[in-house]
Amino acid sequence: DMSCLRELVFPAVMIPGDIMIMPLDYWWLSQTNSLPPDVVRGCVEETILLYSFQLRDRQRPTFAFENIGILSCQDNVLCMQFHCSCITGLEIQDTWVALLLT
Repeated sequence: DMSCLRELVFPAVMIPGDIMIMPLDYWWLSQTNSLPPDVVRGCVEETILLYSFQLRDRQRPTFAFENIGILSCQDNVLCMQFHCSCITGLEIQDTWVALLLT
């Protein structure tokens, strides 16, 4: 049911034309928390489902993901704030650039 998403604000984010948008890589994400990729995928899917039910019921919960970050809805804006350790773990090759871009 998409009706619960209508109230959310989707801020315009300018993405440079040379940046490729790719689907979430569960294997890559699993490398930061020692869980198998299928478990990470299941967690992501269950979280999205649970969060959509909460939005439908006009609730604005905050989810904290150990070693990953915090998902929250403030002023009708959905936001994922990643922990620095997660970002640096995923972007080992160029840590400072990764931290600056988030």
